[in-house]
Amino acid sequence: TRYIGGIGGEKEKHEEYDRLLKLHFQPDDITKQLVESEAGKKIDIMLGGGRASWLPRSDEDTGKMYFSSDCSNIFSRHRWDYNSDDWNCTRFDQRNLIEEWLGNHTDGVYVETRDQLMNLTMEEASVLGIFTNSYLTWDHEVNETNNKPRLEDLAVQAVRFLQKKAEAEDTGFFIMIEAGRIDQVVVIIKRDGICSANLLDRVTL
Repeated sequence: TRYIGGIGGEKEKHEEYDRLLKLHFQPDDITKQLVESEAGKKIDIMLGGGRASWLPRSDEDTGKMYFSSDCSNIFSRHRWDYNSDDWNCTRFDQRNLIEEWLGNHTDGVYVETRDQLMNLTMEEASVLGIFTNSYLTWDHEVNETNNKPRLEDLAVQAVRFLQKKAEAEDTGFFIMIEAGRIDQVVVIIKRDGICSANLLDRVTL
């Protein structure tokens, strides 16, 4: 899924809650927390989708207007397209959080293709992997041409990385693996192909 995505549930209610929360309390967004917070800085490896929320907004993004100006109403003007990697939720603060993450992790690496992921040496201090602009590619749509990782690739490489790090530091590790596109079945249960694609991801996981 995307780094900012939730785990299942009633999506419209979550969006309304987020809008009210931003209006009254102005909390830091999730991507920003992953870069700036002490907890975020301690994460050894993060692999997912949603590159748009890490990058500064451009004139092209503004022209699409899938979101209102404050990102508060994503359904107001366009139907949500879960099958597209075209997602314009880039940053109004014009920050490049990928570059900032690299600045905070001088011995870390950023990867964005399956080849780069599978070629990790496991000696890296930390890893940030963002493989799509929006949601991760469905497993059954992965092929040699698009160079996207499967869920198995993400899970296996993350475990290998953490095992190597734990052995070197004589510690244990915690890992959370989520095939988070289950929420799309909740929102668009009647759309062709979504249920079968989600079932395939569940089986893979």
